[in-house]
Amino acid sequence: MALRLVSQPNASIQSRSSCARKAIQYFMIGDDQTAEQQLNDVIGTVQQTIGDEPLEGYEKHIYCRLFQLLGSMRHDKQMLKTSALEFQALLLEDY
Repeated sequence: MALRLVSQPNASIQSRSSCARKAIQYFMIGDDQTAEQQLNDVIGTVQQTIGDEPLEGYEKHIYCRLFQLLGSMRHDKQMLKTSALEFQALLLEDY
């Protein structure tokens, strides 16, 4: 796996990161409804923009974790299965 230095992250990546942090903070204080809404927003944004702005490196891992958290909060077996498949794909990228 090669490391790349990114000179300046684009605004969309920063926005996604900010929304993800907010979602985790809401989850940590027990506001599951707002956390779920924030997670849904950030995951939706990623899914809409992934063609033009693919996730890189650690972003892929974070996306899988957020998808897994949302699936757990919703008790959504299909989402959890999808997140597991995404994690598996990440592992295969290294080989």
